[in-house]
Amino acid sequence: MKRIEVFWEQQIRPLEATSHVKQIRIRGLIAAVELDLPGGYLAESGTAMKRACLDVGVLLRPLGNVIYAMPPLCTSNDSLSRIADAIRRAVAVANSG
Repeated sequence: MKRIEVFWEQQIRPLEATSHVKQIRIRGLIAAVELDLPGGYLAESGTAMKRACLDVGVLLRPLGNVIYAMPPLCTSNDSLSRIADAIRRAVAVANSG
């Protein structure tokens, strides 16, 4: 579990420097990126984020303006990298929309 938490800290935490990122929460295997966009839990940005991830073959769980990653413990480093790339892509797409 610590391996994935450290990975999130290194790969996802830097998104905090992005102007439209409100908060990043990391707890063990789970990473959540909350965007400072209108709509909160019902924000339309969730649809754009989901599409951005699916376009690169990653299924993540956006809930309104928050995108979550909850990989199983056995997730490989390559898969974690794909997930992190998809999250960065989703954040960029949500901001441009």
